[in-house]
Amino acid sequence: MIERNLEILSSRDFRSFDEKYVKLLLIAYAMQGDIFFIRTEREVGGGLGYLDMEFLVRANNPKSHAQYVFELKYLKKEDENQLASTQEAAETQLRNYLAKDETLKSLTKLRAFTIVVVKTKVYLKEVIFS
Repeated sequence: MIERNLEILSSRDFRSFDEKYVKLLLIAYAMQGDIFFIRTEREVGGGLGYLDMEFLVRANNPKSHAQYVFELKYLKKEDENQLASTQEAAETQLRNYLAKDETLKSLTKLRAFTIVVVKTKVYLKEVIFS
């Protein structure tokens, strides 16, 4: 869905485009239902950084739903050669948050993902942690 939305944007739309616009698209889709409470840019681990997105199950929903955290990066088309290193940096950042943030450690059924967007192409990778 995100790729389809990005593909209809014009080159003018991509001027000064960055990850916050992709984040807004993700939030807009997630808010269509009432399963998740969405939190963005929460400071984690007492100063480690800011977690891009958390989709946390609302109290009134069954606890059978997974909860999700995302580390999001955006690259312009001309920076596509940095995809692998950007994915690796996002994964390292996310693993650091997962290992050191007490709030994340306390979440049940947590799944973690990196999302790197290169102009209109979305690269999603699940981060397996223990």
